[in-house]
Amino acid sequence: MGPKVQDAWGQSLSVLVGAWLVAAPSLVGYDGFAADIHHVVGVLAASVSFVALWEHVRPLRLVNALLTIPLVSAPFLVPHPPAATANALLSGSLLVCLAFVRGRTSQSFGGGWSSLWTGDVGDRSRDE
Repeated sequence: MGPKVQDAWGQSLSVLVGAWLVAAPSLVGYDGFAADIHHVVGVLAASVSFVALWEHVRPLRLVNALLTIPLVSAPFLVPHPPAATANALLSGSLLVCLAFVRGRTSQSFGGGWSSLWTGDVGDRSRDE
């Protein structure tokens, strides 16, 4: 059976927020550094969110919380137009909130990183 995409509404909305960040500079009408940072963060957020739709890589959604750091801090470091500042703060807040929406998973996948130091790598009965 292939990977499942279920109950991933948070990641689906994050894809849309990322797409909005890419389109907003043209639709709202701002350019320069503000548009550049929105384009970069928007593409990365949409890509990470799209990959996080599948439940075996769902923890990747937390990367979006990190991606909002340059998005939200840039208006305070470099002058932005008011529309770009509002868009950065609202979109960044949405991405952070949606990054912590877990979604439902139907099964456990592998042992995670802790299996490296515990030696527990899953069911070994098939190997013997």
